[in-house]
Amino acid sequence: MECKRNNRITFYLVVCLLGFVTIGCCKSDNPLIEIPLVSTVGIQDITDNTAVCEGNNLTDGGSDIIKCGVCWDTDSSFLFIEKVHHIQELYDTGSFKSSITNLSSDTKYFVRAYASNKRGTGYGKIISFTTVSPNSIQINFNKSIDYGNIIDQD
Repeated sequence: MECKRNNRITFYLVVCLLGFVTIGCCKSDNPLIEIPLVSTVGIQDITDNTAVCEGNNLTDGGSDIIKCGVCWDTDSSFLFIEKVHHIQELYDTGSFKSSITNLSSDTKYFVRAYASNKRGTGYGKIISFTTVSPNSIQINFNKSIDYGNIIDQD
C-alpha cells in the first residue's frame, strides 16, 4: 500500500517537473526583437493643401516591417497612428516619401514618421510645417538656381 502511494507521489512530481521545464523553455517573444528606429527627415513641396514628408527606416528592430508611413494632425499632443491621420506604406529599411493631401490652407501641422514590426511601433521626431495661403504659392522652376529679384523698370 505504501509503495503505491510513493509511486503516485513520484509520478505527480515527475509530471510537475516536466511541466515546469516545458513552460520555462517555451517563449513566444524573441527578446532580441526591438521596436524599429525611424527618423522624420523633413517636409518638402508644401502647397495650400498638400505636403510631402520624408522618413527613414533606420532599423527594422530584428523583425520585418509590417507598415510604415507618416502621421499628422494640427495638435502635437497625441501624434500616434491610433489617434490621428496617417498614411500607411510598406517599405523595408531605407528612405520613403509620403504625400499628405486634403490639408487646410494657412494651417500649422505636426508630422512624424513611423514604422511598425511585430514588437511595436517606433516614431521619428515631431516636426511642424504650415501650409501656404492659396494666394502666396511660389513657383520655383529650378531649386538649384537663385533667380534673384525682379524689378519693374517703370
